[in-house]
Amino acid sequence: MKKIALLLISIIVVVIIICLSYRIYNTLQQKKKIERGTAILPAFKFYGLNNTIFSNSSLHDINSGVILNFFSPACEHCQYMATQYLKLKEQLKSITILMVTEADSSATAKFYNNYQLSQMPNIIVMRDTKFQFPAIFGTGVVPSFFVYKKQKLIKKIIGETKIENLLSE
Repeated sequence: MKKIALLLISIIVVVIIICLSYRIYNTLQQKKKIERGTAILPAFKFYGLNNTIFSNSSLHDINSGVILNFFSPACEHCQYMATQYLKLKEQLKSITILMVTEADSSATAKFYNNYQLSQMPNIIVMRDTKFQFPAIFGTGVVPSFFVYKKQKLIKKIIGETKIENLLSE
């Protein structure tokens, strides 16, 4: 009886180890897939404040640089970053900043107005109504930054950072 119980426990442990190993392997494969998919500016489709569709093909001069900023209007770190964008608007004027949120249109518009982002024509605030950003870019953490130059990812930063970190290569 003890041998059967020991054998059964051993089998269960082996099955658990195999299942966990498989799960870890799948997670690593998914991360690699996202890294490959974001190495060059991936295809995306979000909605502007006026509900017009904005996609990666809407970008005209992306050789000068693009910063994708995933944010939430309720996030204090995101609010701080918005104030920094405005303070350093001269340094940022040649870079397209795409701010993407999953928030509703009223919260997004309030954020846009409260932080006077209209003063920076290079900032485009968009809504991710289909919650695609985390699947495309591999993170739902706010704020998150993906810095592209000539369509190639040069930097990925998760969490609040200084503008200088976004601009340095």
